[in-house]
Amino acid sequence: MKRKEIANSQDEQLPKIDKIKKKKVTTEKEDRKKRRGNDIIVVPWSSTAEWDYTCKLFVEEDFKNMMERLLIWANRGHHGLPVGVEGTLFLLQALSFDSQTDSEQVGKDVQARSLYSLALLRFINHVSHLAASVIGGSTLPIFKLASQVDIPSWLVDLRHEISHGVNIPSLEILRLSATFIKNWLKENYWIPTGSSAENSNNILSGSVLQTETQRSENCEVANSDIEVNATFSTLSEITSAYIASRVYHLRHCFEIRDTKILKFWPKKKRITTKEALKYLKHELSNSLSHQAPLTCAVLAEEMIPRPDFYAEFRQLFSENTEIVFQGLWKPILKMVQRKGNLIELIDKLMEIHMGEDLSEKRQEMSGIWLKVILSMTGFAQRIIH
Repeated sequence: MKRKEIANSQDEQLPKIDKIKKKKVTTEKEDRKKRRGNDIIVVPWSSTAEWDYTCKLFVEEDFKNMMERLLIWANRGHHGLPVGVEGTLFLLQALSFDSQTDSEQVGKDVQARSLYSLALLRFINHVSHLAASVIGGSTLPIFKLASQVDIPSWLVDLRHEISHGVNIPSLEILRLSATFIKNWLKENYWIPTGSSAENSNNILSGSVLQTETQRSENCEVANSDIEVNATFSTLSEITSAYIASRVYHLRHCFEIRDTKILKFWPKKKRITTKEALKYLKHELSNSLSHQAPLTCAVLAEEMIPRPDFYAEFRQLFSENTEIVFQGLWKPILKMVQRKGNLIELIDKLMEIHMGEDLSEKRQEMSGIWLKVILSMTGFAQRIIH
């Protein structure tokens, strides 16, 4: 049988591209309307009394009840947590693990340092973005942005060391950083409404008594990553087409006739697998260069396939299915790493891992990908050494 005929005969066995996960996209206008209504900002707490009570829990360091309440907030709607609340949740999870785990437990040190490191990365990134929104200095280095909100240089240095350094900081220094973050949040974020007037200049204040101007600024920052030229839907289709083309490549199919892929070449009835992969990867690379936050959000979503797609994929590759599936993404992950956007991708996967969709499969897959990426970057090895 000729090579072309082999390719055609195998087309019917391949998972259809429309089986790969898609995410419904709303326009910026619709998103703002849902979030703001008639100039109303939707928050996860039901009243000022609940906010004040939660502030009290944090100030009194009743972290067990505090964490339970924040997890409830995380499941109260699809708007997501305010950045300060989300950063606090990351911190509390690290503190909880560190305090409740036996110091002699194998791997405890590694896991604790991973949690503290992710909490620190999240905190510095959010604080810097919010500082940039206030002073209008989005092009300023993180060091200068952080200094505007009284974040010391050593904490920023720790962030850089975690992201780019050879050695991850020790557990002792990470605990010190957690203590600073905890105290900073007490003074600048978890402020009861009765105390908010004297702290009205705190750019991270989560108080419901913030002025409408401050609220609008924070909302703009929260939505800044979706204010891009290409839509989530288009990037999702490009990513899906690339992964489907990778499946064709693994099946040794040298031509593609799938209309879901050929939509990017409307005048062609077929295209070589090599040509498709080259073009689609170039499109993703270009998107990553110009709109990294949105692209990483798309990649994170697409890395977690729908159950029906994965079931078909398992039938095609019955041996080492998980390893083969991860291999589909290897070129993309290397590209993200080369462009320096792995931290953003980890961020998006963490949002999925801890998000409102607590389905076991999504948590499992996002957790697996986090381990793969950390291993790929040498993060785990650097912690051990």
